[in-house]
Amino acid sequence: MASRPLQPSGKTPEELIQQSIAGELRSRGYTVLSTTVRYRRGDGDRGGYGTTPGVPDLLVTGSDWPRGVWLGMEVKGPKTQLSAAQKVLWEGGSICIVRSLDAAIYAVVSFEDTVLTTERPPSLAARIWVTYTEAQKELARKGVWAS
Repeated sequence: MASRPLQPSGKTPEELIQQSIAGELRSRGYTVLSTTVRYRRGDGDRGGYGTTPGVPDLLVTGSDWPRGVWLGMEVKGPKTQLSAAQKVLWEGGSICIVRSLDAAIYAVVSFEDTVLTTERPPSLAARIWVTYTEAQKELARKGVWAS
């Protein structure tokens, strides 16, 4: 597998997006768990290990959410494709896919507005795939988030 391009920080675009999402959500009072395990070999090659294929990068919950309710968030870079396992989970409504901080905020707000305020099971309502533009428009309309 070819290595992903690194930013000047030594991190992939996906890692930078994931860090910004986790930091922002934590600053807003959410609990965010990262399932990503990264390593770097002496030759500079990078990789991940230790998780089951398809497990989302971030698990998010709010202090006012029902106990045991978590939003699985798979963080992707601008051009990163889903793995087969991720696609199955997304199509089944078990995870959301986000490619930016704004999309992640929108996913959490949408999750709270739909899943936590209706009788529908979370797995049916959590199927959220948003683009940066969709997220910006919706968040601006709601006055929830300004970039």
